This record gives sequence, structure tokens and C-alpha cells, in this order.
Amino acid sequence: MSKFADPRFWGDTIDRAIATFAQAALADLGRASPHSVEVTLQLFAAGQWSSLGAALARELEAARAILRHPDFVEGVRAVLVDKTRDPAWQPAAPPPDRP
Repeated sequence: MSKFADPRFWGDTIDRAIATFAQAALADLGRASPHSVEVTLQLFAAGQWSSLGAALARELEAARAILRHPDFVEGVRAVLVDKTRDPAWQPAAPPPDRP
């Protein structure tokens, strides 16, 4: 069962629920491929004023590019093959202009 489905995870106020969700999301992003996070941010920025068709076309191209990036194979290895959950991302950190 996902921790998000458990009502005890959220706390007793909306502010607590938002803070808890934000902390969990930030922790998850910290474990994600920096390349994939960067691509996602670019998709958000580009899609803000796009038509649905244009946004879906960008998503498809991004998915194809992510499949070709070494992080995809590394993530599969770390999670599905070795089950160590210790991916060695390339690069290991976000670009310097991102926090």
C-alpha cells in the first residue's frame, strides 16, 4: 500500500498535509536521475502555453531521448536487475544552475 493512500500519512490539517507531501516529493526527486528531472522541468516550461497536441509530441520525443540516455539502463539495473536501489547517475548531480 502506498504511503499516500494511508490517511495517517497526511496529518490533521491541510497545511500539514501539503508540507508532508512536499517533503516526500522533494525526497523522491533527490533520488531521481538528474537528467530525467531536468527533462521534466523543460517539459513543464515548454508545455505551459502549448496545445495538447504539441505537448504530447514533446512528451513522446522526451521519452525516446530518455530511453537512449545511460540513466535509463542504470535505473533498470539498480531497481529491477540487482535490486540494490543504488543507481550511479550520469551526471551524478543536477547542473550547477539548478538547486
